[in-house]
Amino acid sequence: MEISPTIKLLFWFILLVISCYYFISLTVYPFRRRNNIRKQGVKTRATIIDYKIEVDLDGVKYYYPVLEFKDKTGKRIVVDTEIGKNYQYETGKQLEIYYLPHAPYQFYILSSVPGEVYLLPFGVIAISLIIYAIIKTISSL
Repeated sequence: MEISPTIKLLFWFILLVISCYYFISLTVYPFRRRNNIRKQGVKTRATIIDYKIEVDLDGVKYYYPVLEFKDKTGKRIVVDTEIGKNYQYETGKQLEIYYLPHAPYQFYILSSVPGEVYLLPFGVIAISLIIYAIIKTISSL
């Protein structure tokens, strides 16, 4: 049974919309958030004072550093990071961060490579292939 070109086009269009939504939410939004923190934030040095450890289903340990820094007023701020690594930095190591003065718990670590950088090529390729499928479907109408 042959599927009509209109149904194919609708399928590819819905897939394109869903892909664009996830692409934007996983890459563009975090990039803009970090950029906003960098522009409006304050650069300072934070010290790793502890770790939170989580173990995945395969038994691999992920270390989530707990950072301490002082804001512009000298107030001590302790924050948990959201990005875990499968290795442990040494306690006492200093990292450069940006934080928002009015919301110091919104920060990012300057030296870390954003995870969405790795997703960017896959998102561009996937969306390009879906657009190609839409063009092929339209040309077959």
